[in-house]
Amino acid sequence: MNLLLARGFAKYIPERTLLKVARGDIMRRVVGDDPTGCILELEVEGPSSWFLVALRDSFNKSKPLRSKLITGVGLGPFTQSLTVRLQPAATIGYSINLPALRNELGEALYFLVVSRVVLCKAATLPVTCLMPMGLLGKGTFGAVKRVKVAHSEDSGDMAVDMALKCVKKSNRSRSLKILERERDLLKKVDHPCIVRQAATLQDKKYVYFLLECCAGGDLHSCMRRIGLLSFEAGKFVAGSVHSALQHLHRVHRIVFRDLKPENLLLDSRGYLKLADFGSAKKFTKGAPKRTFSLVGTAHYMAPEVILGSGYSYECDYWSLGVVLFECLFGPKPFGEDFHDSEHLQIFHTIATADREPPSFRPFRTPQLNEEERVLCEKTVSALLCYDPAERASNIRRISE
Repeated sequence: MNLLLARGFAKYIPERTLLKVARGDIMRRVVGDDPTGCILELEVEGPSSWFLVALRDSFNKSKPLRSKLITGVGLGPFTQSLTVRLQPAATIGYSINLPALRNELGEALYFLVVSRVVLCKAATLPVTCLMPMGLLGKGTFGAVKRVKVAHSEDSGDMAVDMALKCVKKSNRSRSLKILERERDLLKKVDHPCIVRQAATLQDKKYVYFLLECCAGGDLHSCMRRIGLLSFEAGKFVAGSVHSALQHLHRVHRIVFRDLKPENLLLDSRGYLKLADFGSAKKFTKGAPKRTFSLVGTAHYMAPEVILGSGYSYECDYWSLGVVLFECLFGPKPFGEDFHDSEHLQIFHTIATADREPPSFRPFRTPQLNEEERVLCEKTVSALLCYDPAERASNIRRISE
């Protein structure tokens, strides 16, 4: 049976299926129980179970068991989850009656349950639930379209904007393998500064990846429109990317390997999201965290990647240094764009430099005062350190 869950409601909920999505430190689950009912379960990671206790007590005091929809609200077996058991009247077939549920749960609890697209996987594309809204862009593997995911055809007010990456099944097998690897990595990653994958879908001709929509475009296009970033905007970029990289490195043992402005997307509110995991690599638990493949975009590659001496997570922070240099000072630090055939020139420039950060002085920065400029230069220089071990030490110092 197909699955498509949007904003927490189930278009289809097969029996005994567990789906989950995280938002901050709140984990929500929708658990298929039987065809006539549904269990909504909220789980908190870490020492925040007091939050669920407060929600349970608040609901049970204001909504005793006289509800037509809810049989009870209680703590889960591990005291870090809150269960909301729905009566059959809460559902219409496999669809939750959202207006009635909102009235019964109250705004606070309802928001937590139904505010996000639930992580799911579908075997075939439910066309009636995807409304085309235009083209977002074209990439190496195919078109990316903007779509609305609706509960039903007549529920536009509950629709969610999503991005649909469309890949022809006739594409080379290597291309599909890259996308499958990206899919497998993304479905395990959940962070506010990383694009979320909502579903993998398919029909006879295409494989589809339903992703969080970032309507603001990429950072590269943004910089072309507005020019150099202010000090505050630069800090925002640095902090967002650093948070995403820390999550990838520490929680998932993933090295991203292709950090550049084109892979940093902006959502409709201006928040930054790391996207495109086609070059990412996950280290095996217990194995050496070191790899040797020449992967990435030439301008943003760390020296140790180019030299083939082996590299680890530190290469991502070199790339962040290049991105910040470009955002705050203008040009790329190791040369401007070349044709693909001239990438060797970029490699040579990076690998044979005098092991000193590029000079900042030739570049005017009218958006920065002197104190801000000095701080930006120090930060970028610390990231563009040729010694990976020293770079790692610099990263820890900057974080603190």
